[in-house]
Amino acid sequence: MELRQLRYFMAVADTLSFRQAASRLQMTQPPLSQQIRLLEHELGVALFDRSTHHVRLTDVGHVFHEQVRSVLDRLDVAVQSVHDEALGRTGTIQVGFVGSATYDVLPRVMRHTRAALPGLNVHLQQLTSGEQITALLESRLDVGFLRPPVDNHSICVHSIMENPYVAAIPTQHPLAEKQTVEVTDLRTVAFVLLSRTTWPAFFDGIIAICQNHGQFSPHIVQEAPEFQTILGLVAAGLGISIVPADAQNWNSQHVVYRPLGGPWPLAAMILAWHHTNTRPAVLQFLNLARSSKAL
Repeated sequence: MELRQLRYFMAVADTLSFRQAASRLQMTQPPLSQQIRLLEHELGVALFDRSTHHVRLTDVGHVFHEQVRSVLDRLDVAVQSVHDEALGRTGTIQVGFVGSATYDVLPRVMRHTRAALPGLNVHLQQLTSGEQITALLESRLDVGFLRPPVDNHSICVHSIMENPYVAAIPTQHPLAEKQTVEVTDLRTVAFVLLSRTTWPAFFDGIIAICQNHGQFSPHIVQEAPEFQTILGLVAAGLGISIVPADAQNWNSQHVVYRPLGGPWPLAAMILAWHHTNTRPAVLQFLNLARSSKAL
């Protein structure tokens, strides 16, 4: 029994006409009739009652018709599923992110992905940049949203967002009155900073700017692993902080944000993935994430 014979049978059963079925199948009637006879011979039953003017299903034919319809429907679903998987439209991918990605870039990418690929399951994990690099190297993550730098040639990166830094200041702090905060304004203030273990380049960069351009070492009274925690501590009045500008999406009536004067770099967010990871679903997600930058 061949799959094409089942499709031939369904065409005749649906139309109850060998002529119409042959036209639907884009073939002539004699070979269609021959294939139906071969199918009946293999099954050992008559599937159709034939007369000069009418064709109808036998009782056995009706049963076979329902069973074959179910089989072909399941087969069509299976074929579509294989195509979707091969094109990256379905499946599951593991995506890591740093906490600050939730201020803007991650929600934007996820909205875009859910609209374009509703069948793709994206499993999200919040990890530090260092933890994400390790997970990418160990194939526990497919894609990461993290902070540079990445010093491993096995990891591909793509800059998805760059923001300036701003000063986050308690509303009652004297610096809240300034329009722009200069490095020298920070000489005597208390700092609450993102911990070095979370983002070493960020922490070291702030220290270097204060020392090289302000001629002082910052007075750090508290560190925390997430910017959201840092901003909560600023709101509580523990000190001021330096944060990426998109952190302003975290609203608090007790925190004001001021631009920074001086040689502050941009805060970059990057996509990262292992260069050998070419799964279609991963490539689809990367393309959507890159294109969402413009949304």
